[in-house]
Amino acid sequence: MSEVFPSAPLAMVVAEIRFGYSPALEDRTIQSNVLMALSSYAPVLKRNIQESHTIEIGGPEPVHGKQTIEVMEATAVDGQTTIAISAETLTIAMSGLAYRHYEESLRPLIADAVHSLVATAPNLYVTRFGLRYLDEIRVPVPPPDVDGWGEWVTSDLLGGIGLLGIEAPGAAKGMRSTWHYVLPRERQVVLNLGPFFGTGVIGPGHPFHRDSEPEHMFVLDVDVSRTPTTPESLDAEMLLSNYDELHRPAHSVFSAALTDKARILFRGTK
Repeated sequence: MSEVFPSAPLAMVVAEIRFGYSPALEDRTIQSNVLMALSSYAPVLKRNIQESHTIEIGGPEPVHGKQTIEVMEATAVDGQTTIAISAETLTIAMSGLAYRHYEESLRPLIADAVHSLVATAPNLYVTRFGLRYLDEIRVPVPPPDVDGWGEWVTSDLLGGIGLLGIEAPGAAKGMRSTWHYVLPRERQVVLNLGPFFGTGVIGPGHPFHRDSEPEHMFVLDVDVSRTPTTPESLDAEMLLSNYDELHRPAHSVFSAALTDKARILFRGTK
């Protein structure tokens, strides 16, 4: 069984369901009805502009895409859970404060959201399932150089720190790396990682932003998705099965990226 870390450094988790364009979901009343059924999670309704970020792998370098759409959004009173709906997407986001275990927090919300969606706007076809975990590894004494993160992140992810060799001594001050993994059943994992200095990768103005002094941290951005060859008719059982399959590799990648010292830290033990 995968280990669950009580003090895991999660900044945000996002589940995004994309479906074929639904004229019914252009109707603000229909959108509101979907969200009002989820008022126990997020009772505050508002209209908002949402940016959808994608990463396409296959060329010489990853291609980062961004789409801006107007959505109807519901938020928790404390702002730490959001649910947004448009004519083509349903997006659920939780901060690290709201998220507990997948089975206890995100999965029940996904289940209730899709039940509401199917009841309000039937005959939808899913074109993509996405699950993204954004972790900010913050440690008691942050290392100023990349090689110092070898105490906390497995050396397999920091392979370039020794390339200068003893004849050209120096320290690696920065890095960015992207790994792309292809899994069975039309799934893929994209891992973006590297050191970061600031208050957090979730910027000021976002409700999930962590208000703290700037510091050195290490970011693990794990995006797991499935894009069916042909769109699949949306129902709750099918959707939850897909998200269970996406959660497992997301958790595995995060767990495998940590050293034993990091595991002890995130277990909350000394």
